Amino acid sequence: VEPRYYHAQAPYPPSNVVVIAGGEASGVGRFNDVWSINSQNDFTPLPPLAQDRTKAAMVYDSLREQLLLFGGQAGAGATLNQPLLVRKSASAEDDWQPLVLRSTPRAPYWHAMVYDDRRDALVVFGGRAAGQAEGLQATSILDLATHTWTSSEYADGPSARWGAMMGYDTHRKR
Repeated sequence: VEPRYYHAQAPYPPSNVVVIAGGEASGVGRFNDVWSINSQNDFTPLPPLAQDRTKAAMVYDSLREQLLLFGGQAGAGATLNQPLLVRKSASAEDDWQPLVLRSTPRAPYWHAMVYDDRRDALVVFGGRAAGQAEGLQATSILDLATHTWTSSEYADGPSARWGAMMGYDTHRKR
């Protein structure tokens, strides 16, 4: 596995692995490869992404036992806003499939994202958008039951930022 940065990663508890996707490396370029890593640091290749992807975010959807990958940049710096999901396992036989959405927010990269199991939703905050010098302050929520996005900006919320991290407390549901 080529050393990299700006890759997406998320745990996949049913297989007790972490999955990494895409990323980039100085002097090498951007990647579309996907790997699972077990507790013994064994790397197993998984089906690649359709195109290279960097600065994306990935989460585990515990209700459906699937991984969701959203946003990021492709080769020429184009932003990608179509979520992808992997079927019910992190095995080499599964492939990434597009999730058909009823609406789509601004395509972010370097954004923070969590899965909210209480609302069965993806929560996306901040990041950057193509052609925009400043970071995004918007919070976007994808209802995974209806495949519908809602977005809002809060005047008293966190300031615009990119490269941030977010966590979801499954015990306290917040």
